[in-house]
This record gives sequence, C-alpha cells and structure tokens, in this order.
Amino acid sequence: MKGRIRDVDLEEVRRRASLVDVAAEYMQLRKAGSGRFRAICPFHQEKTASFSVDAAKNLWHCFGCQKGGDVISLVQELESLTFVEAVERLAGKFGIQLTYEQVSPGQREAFTKKQRLISAHREAVAFYHDLLMSSPDSKVAREYIKKRGLTKETVEAFQLGWAPGPPKWDELCRHLLKKRFTEAELLEAGLASKSERGGVIDRFRARVMFPTFDISGEPVAFGGRVLDDGTPKYLNTAETPIFHKGLMMYGLNWAKKAISAAGRTIVVEGYMDVIALHQAGVTETVATNGTALSAEHFRLLGRFAPIAVVALDSDNAGANAVERAFEAASASGLDVRVLITPEGKDPADFVMSRSGDDFRKIAADAPPMIEYRLRREIDRFDLRDPDGRARAVKAGIPILAKINDQVMRKDYTGRLADWTNTDANVVFLEVGRALGDRAARSAPQVRRTSAQVRLERDLLKVALQYPEAIDEHADTISVELFSVPGHKAIWTEVLAGGDVAEITTRVSEEGAAEAVRTLVMEPIEVELETDGLPPRGYVTEIVNRMKDFELKRMIEVKKRYLQRLNPVENQQEYRERYAELITLEGERQRLSGVLADAGAD
Repeated sequence: MKGRIRDVDLEEVRRRASLVDVAAEYMQLRKAGSGRFRAICPFHQEKTASFSVDAAKNLWHCFGCQKGGDVISLVQELESLTFVEAVERLAGKFGIQLTYEQVSPGQREAFTKKQRLISAHREAVAFYHDLLMSSPDSKVAREYIKKRGLTKETVEAFQLGWAPGPPKWDELCRHLLKKRFTEAELLEAGLASKSERGGVIDRFRARVMFPTFDISGEPVAFGGRVLDDGTPKYLNTAETPIFHKGLMMYGLNWAKKAISAAGRTIVVEGYMDVIALHQAGVTETVATNGTALSAEHFRLLGRFAPIAVVALDSDNAGANAVERAFEAASASGLDVRVLITPEGKDPADFVMSRSGDDFRKIAADAPPMIEYRLRREIDRFDLRDPDGRARAVKAGIPILAKINDQVMRKDYTGRLADWTNTDANVVFLEVGRALGDRAARSAPQVRRTSAQVRLERDLLKVALQYPEAIDEHADTISVELFSVPGHKAIWTEVLAGGDVAEITTRVSEEGAAEAVRTLVMEPIEVELETDGLPPRGYVTEIVNRMKDFELKRMIEVKKRYLQRLNPVENQQEYRERYAELITLEGERQRLSGVLADAGAD
C-alpha cells in the first residue's frame, strides 16, 4: 500500500465506476422506472425487493435494512473489504490510475500481507498448471482429466494443475522461495507445512489441483485430489487471512453473471461437478470448498438469485447432505430446492452421458427442500395402515416446526395432512404443540384444501347431482385417482349405482355420509347447458387434471424407488423400472398437451 488515495482520484472512481454494472455482478437487478433498478437486498433476509439503485446519481439504498451509499461502499459491504481495498478493486476494474499520499504502518502491513498471500497463490496456480500441461510426471493426471471428459480449453479456463509427489517433497516451496516469498508466508497461505527437519515442504503432493478464486477472480485457496488410494481423497486449504471456506464458494467467480441471468444457482458437491456442468453449458453452477452447506453460503447465493437448486449424488450420502443443510436453508429465506441426480450418477457423470440441457430439465422440476424432506420421511412408513400414517405424521412434525415462514408452514402442514390422509386439524394441533403455541393447541384450524382435493370434490358433486354427466368417464376413473379416503369410499359407491340416499346409507368410511350430504347441496362452479347438465368439457377437464395428479404421484414414487436402487447390482430391474418411468413421463406429457389445448379453448 503506497499511501492515502487522493480525493480527485476517489471522485474519478465514483464517476466512472458504474453502480448498475457493479451491482449486477452480485444480484439480479430489475428495471423499476427511468434510471432506477430494484433487487433483493443482499444484506438482510427478504422476499420483496427493497434494494434500490439510482443509475443517474450512482447511489443505492435499501428501504428494508436502511443501508445505502455509493459504488465504493457497496463493494466494501459485499466483499468485506476496507475502503482503500474497495477503491483499488474498482480502479482496477474500470482502468483508473490511482495516486497515493500517506498511510499508517498498521494499514500498510495488513494490506501488504493480503497482497503477498494472493501473489503467492497466483504463482502457485501458474506453477501447478504448467506442470499439468507439460511435465512427464503429470501424465497420470492428464489421463484422469481426459477420462473425465474435460477439454483442454476447460482445463485452461479453470486453471487446473498438478502437484508433484514423492520423491519431490518441496517443489512448490523451492519455487516460491526463489520468488522471494518467505517460509512464514507460505505457511500462512496454506501452501506449505512444517517439515520434521525444521524447514517447509509442500502441503499438496501428488494431487490434481483445483484452485479456488474469490468473487473478484483472485486465487485464494486450493483443493487437491489424489489419484490412488491415498487419504484424504480431497485435501483443501484450511482457513487463512484470505480464505474463509464458510463465506466462499468454488466457481462463483465464473458463475455469478450466469446465476443472475438464470435467476437460480445450482449447487453441487464437488469441483469436478462444477467444471463438467460449466463445460456442458450449465454455467450457473457452484460448490462448497469441502465443507457442509451453511446459512452463510445460502445468504451469499441470495445476493445473486432467489432460487438455489442443491444437486447431489443419488446415494444415501447425498440425501444425508440435504438433511444437514435443511436448517441452514430454512434460516436463509432462500427458495432452496433439491435435485437427486437419476441413474445412480453424480452430476458430472450425468452431463457427460446425457447433456447440459437434460440436466437443466431435471433441475427445473426439482422439488422444494421442505417437500423433499417431508416426502423422504413419510416414504419410510406404510400409509395404508393407520399406525403407519400416525408415525409418518409424527416424523413430519419436527420438519414443519422448523419452518420460519408462517404461511409456508401452514401450507406444508396441510400438505402433510393430504399426503398421509390425516385430518388436517389434528396435524395443525400437533405442529402447534411442537411450537409451544397455545392458540394453535386450543383453537380449531381451517383446513387448507389442496388443488387435488378440490378437483375430487368437484367430480363427486357432478357425480352425485348429475350422474348421467359422468357416464362416458366412469370406466376410466379409478378409485386410486382419489387421495382422500372418504372420497374413495364415495366414488366406490357411485360406481356401484343407486341414488344419493342409497349411497349415503352404504358408505362406511368415517365422515363419508356427511360428506355426501354436503356435496349434494354445494353448487357446481359452471353454468348448466340447455340439457340441464354441466358442460362436457368441464367434466373432461376435471377428470384429466385428476389423472395428471395421479401420474405425477406415480412418477415421484418411481423416481424415489430408482434413487434407492443400485443400478450396478440390479441392472435388469433398474432398466425395467427406468423404462416404466419414461412411459409414465410420456403419458403425463401427452396429457399436459391435452390440458393446454383445453385451456386455450
């Protein structure tokens, strides 16, 4: 650090550094009038955009947390930089020459240390990369990279490298010492370890090297992968003055613009997953640096897009990683979804065998993390059995209780009731007990009626009030299309024939007789035709939408079964079940086309 930056240079930075361009690298800006933009604030949790940018004045302000300032203060806040560091970052970006005056010894020392450690990493990145590309000793690494399907262009873009192994114990250290870095600096940077003889040796040996860059593109850490049976499989840089693994994500420097454009982040587990997905065109992908997903990670991603799709391997470890991330995701306020890659593959292998477009398609269908957690819990129980349903509800209650958003919690409480065919009032009361909410324990709750349940009620109203209107559909409507036990019972008796009085007498399911009396009295939601019957198209659409719900349920069941099935040990069964899944998805796609045509009419 050379000294205090002149005022005239500061004004030049404020004038030439476009706040809109800088902010757009960290968050998704939306036009909000002439010269104004809005975004989700990166400094506090919110769902409605309150972060405002005034392009003409080059100023920003959040109406939620009341923070604000100019382009320099924004970079300071987002990057956790000092004022001078933020100015220098912007000056470098916009090609502005700075002139310095004076600085305190403490400031000079802190700045110099960071710059020295970053410089050491720059040299290390170049050293490892050159060895990978040209050294005879790195042939095994080049073969591994080729086997994983990475191109030369990709290897160069991500600056992959090779750390030599025994008998070469200190190749990088000797190289950096020649560059006038000290042993203390190499140790503090995490590039070296103390040797038994008192000197320093390379921390990374005989590993493929994945450099990590901070959000501005400066190298700050490494991850190294062994290619034999050595342990650990991955060795990552520990905490240093320039690297804080809980506040950084691998690939974010390359992905941030794509994330803002896509409106979502895809989070994977490993370095190779990130690189393979970027190569396949899925450039909104990042990963953690060998640590579990935290609330800080989710808050960081929330700066750039409102949605994060956590894509994990299709094994128990991947599913367990989701469970560990659940509380962090719940606290972040981010819309977090879960994608367990099919076919028993990790994301890298999936895009290598399929395509980036195929991966984007399955990512678009990823369910919310809360739904995934609830479904995974209740799938452990037999929902045909009352005891199984009770156990499933009990298992889901702690998950619901951890949802901070009240509207979302009520919605998923209703869904748990529907999925387990349980009285919603009971589930609401149990959630209230878990929350310690007296009002929830004592006051009756209004049941949230799902779209599927409403369709079932609409069909039953038509069947009970205008039985001839369903004649052409009766043979195609299985009782399995109904999710509510009482509705199943009523439909069974409708198919058996008889008038409303007879049906009411015959239904044995608890509450079904009262439901019949209610459904008979409720008006349908469309005007009758001249023949006194509901429109044929109205009935057909109800039936098709109910079939769509059932196909969606069957597809979800099939996917979960495939995720639990080992495709190597059970190849024949896996192929058969996968073919069944493709057939179901084809049926649903055709039905979606019919529904779309009906909507257009």
